[in-house]
Amino acid sequence: SLRSNHHGDKQEKRTTSENNVMNPSYSSIVNPKVADGEFGRWFDRREFRSAKLWRGVAAEFVGTSSFMFIGIAIDLVQQGSNLEIALGWAFALISFIYVFEEISGAHFNPATSWGTFLVGEISLLRCMFFWIAQFCGALVAVSLLRGIVPAVFRPEDLHMGAQTVKEGGLLAAFLLETILTFIFIYVDFSITLNPIQPTLVKKLAPFSIAATLAACILAGWKITGAGMNP
Repeated sequence: SLRSNHHGDKQEKRTTSENNVMNPSYSSIVNPKVADGEFGRWFDRREFRSAKLWRGVAAEFVGTSSFMFIGIAIDLVQQGSNLEIALGWAFALISFIYVFEEISGAHFNPATSWGTFLVGEISLLRCMFFWIAQFCGALVAVSLLRGIVPAVFRPEDLHMGAQTVKEGGLLAAFLLETILTFIFIYVDFSITLNPIQPTLVKKLAPFSIAATLAACILAGWKITGAGMNP
């Protein structure tokens, strides 16, 4: 009967809901704000109509431009002071992660977006739009700094904060950047994407991620500038 079928549907929904509670998906544990999984992993035209996508793109643009503006300004003004540069970048990262994490995941880095795609947390479409937002945000930051920071603080050899091979060969620099980037992304993902991490650890994740960034900057500053960011 119609009534019995309706009752059966309700039972099926209840059973499905209970199974979801008992066996939640990895994505739903990790980051329900970003990893909703409704559009699949690759390209879905429906995602173009998603407000979440465009809020995330806007957040990556504003967050990356702000983060790069502060960080590169520190590079230019605090020339030669490795510890102050490392701490400045770390403090900025803590602040901006807390501001933008719930909107876009606070990547600010194409390597982070690519890794987030590879583990299935965002679609390739979103990843590519995040890349565009990040590159545009960085260009805006550098353009503003070029017009604002006095020439005495931006000599030609600093290249407006761009990373260059300072000591050693190109291969050694490539290997160092690869290792530092791996360490930085590994720590980030181990804390934020690990479903068994305690809630308190995830709440304090920006401090651990920023501390790793500072340590990597200190490790690679005099060799490559420790970019860890394409």
